[in-house]
Amino acid sequence: MKKDHNSEITPRVIPMDNIAAIPAPWNLNGHGYIFAYRFNSDFRKNNCFLPPTIEGKVGPISMAMIVRYDHSPVGPYDELLFIPGYAKFNDMKNHLTISQIFVSTTASVVNGQNNWGIPKQLANFSFNKISDNEEHVTVSIENKVFFEAKIKTSNIGIPFNTKYIPKPLKTMAQHWDNKTFFYCPSGRSNLRPCKLLETNIDSDHFPELSQGLFLGGVKCDQFTLEFPQGTVVPKT
Repeated sequence: MKKDHNSEITPRVIPMDNIAAIPAPWNLNGHGYIFAYRFNSDFRKNNCFLPPTIEGKVGPISMAMIVRYDHSPVGPYDELLFIPGYAKFNDMKNHLTISQIFVSTTASVVNGQNNWGIPKQLANFSFNKISDNEEHVTVSIENKVFFEAKIKTSNIGIPFNTKYIPKPLKTMAQHWDNKTFFYCPSGRSNLRPCKLLETNIDSDHFPELSQGLFLGGVKCDQFTLEFPQGTVVPKT
């Protein structure tokens, strides 16, 4: 019997006790990877950790991201996330949404949940540089690795700025704690083509990327990113 990962328990809300509240906007910088995939509708519906509040079609392009934030208002942290695509929200418009995300610090978990409704969970990260253009990444919970990837990056790069993307296409939305959060990150970076040479993924924690059609990947070198204050409305 096929397991429905979209029925998983919603990530728990971690209390603010002993965690400083750092409101938006946030300015961050670091480097990371973006990988684009196309999955069939059945896979997106059942294996991409969509919350039950997301109804209707989701897609058409999904993205997995691995990020190292060198500087942020809550200090350095690492991140692994999955965006299943565009989904319809309260405003009856389609927005990109994050369905599964892990970060390396509790401060990022708490503030990400409270500022933008991002369903962050805590995990451990390891980055090992194999050569100038190759890196090995592992992500684990309680010493159990659930995501492992070997990445190779090209030497050729081009500058990129999100200001050239229309706002409706880059505005994101999340359902969290009986509210809907809308926010529109912006940033710039140098992009270099990259690809996944190897992956080992536990589908109980993250979508099995090998089940999709790989469309391409980029490494974002020395990016700067701004997460503005979100708009919060009651979930209907």
